[in-house]
Formats: sequence, structure tokens, C-alpha cells
Amino acid sequence: MRLMEYIVGQIFGDHGLEGRAGEEWLNERLGIYAAAEHFTAVIGEWLIENKKFDAVGVDPTMLDLLRWHGAEEMEHRNVAYDVYQHVDGSYARRVRTAFIASIGLAALWMSTSSHLYAQDKSVKNRRPWPWELFQATRKGLVPNVSFFFDQIPKYLMPNFHPSNMGPIDTAVRYLAQSPAARAAE
Repeated sequence: MRLMEYIVGQIFGDHGLEGRAGEEWLNERLGIYAAAEHFTAVIGEWLIENKKFDAVGVDPTMLDLLRWHGAEEMEHRNVAYDVYQHVDGSYARRVRTAFIASIGLAALWMSTSSHLYAQDKSVKNRRPWPWELFQATRKGLVPNVSFFFDQIPKYLMPNFHPSNMGPIDTAVRYLAQSPAARAAE
């Protein structure tokens, strides 16, 4: 949580910039968020569709939480992109911020994985976390980080729009049948 607070507050804060500098920094942040939302929507779809979780017996409440979050990521996949396109829309900035977002998310993913693995008291024969991450990826329990390399070219297509990704029906259908969402009604 402290890392996220630092990233959002200190790195992505407005830093008191005004005028043209403040406008450019806003556009840059919007570009980064738009790219990051693309990647999180892709992971969201992967979470909903991944049947390996069911096969290995992931706790149903945790699995519902993961899939609900995945559906939520898919559901708002257009928002940051549409705002970015409206406010700035520079293709050069979109290219730059896609790489910044992918590197930042990959680093965050690695540091979070390492932290969670170190905190897991159920691990008996502790091997280095990169090895465990590789094994989980191989088993289909974690998306392969290579998806960044698959998604960057798609995101950078001149005619790209998030609405052309997987069907939003997947997310809506999951949200309609999610045990937690239904219990909240």
C-alpha cells in the first residue's frame, strides 16, 4: 500500500505545475493511465476466462473477488483511453506512454509478487520467487509477462480502440452471476 501511495501521490501527483507544463504533465499521466488500463483489461479478461483456477481448487470467495475485479477492469476499459484521446490524443505520446506503462506495471508486478511470496507462511520448501512465478505461469495460474509484448503492438495500431478488444458481454455476464455481486443486491 505504501508503494502504491508513493506512486500515485509522489510520482503521478501534479507537482504544483501550472500552465503549459501542468497541461503537458496531465496529458502524459492520461497517456500512461490509458495504456495501463489496456493492460489491466487484458488481465481482467484472462482472470474471468481462466479455468485453471477452478481446476486447482482456488478458494471460491477469493476466486470470485479476482474475477469480479477482472470484470470491473474490462467494464471500464474505454474510459481513460477516451479521455486521453479527447484531451490530447497524440500518437507519439501514446507510443511513449505505452512503453512507460508496460515497464512500470511489469516492475510493480514483480515487486508485488516478490512481496506476497515472502509473506506467504504456507510455503514450506521455499525456492526463489522468480522460479515460483515461472512455475505458476507455466501452470496457467499467472498470466505470462510476455503478454506485454503481445499487447503493445495491438495498443499501438493507429485504429486501436479498447472497445474492439474481447466482448464486454464476458464482463457483464460475470458481474450478473458473481456471488458477491448478487449477495449485495
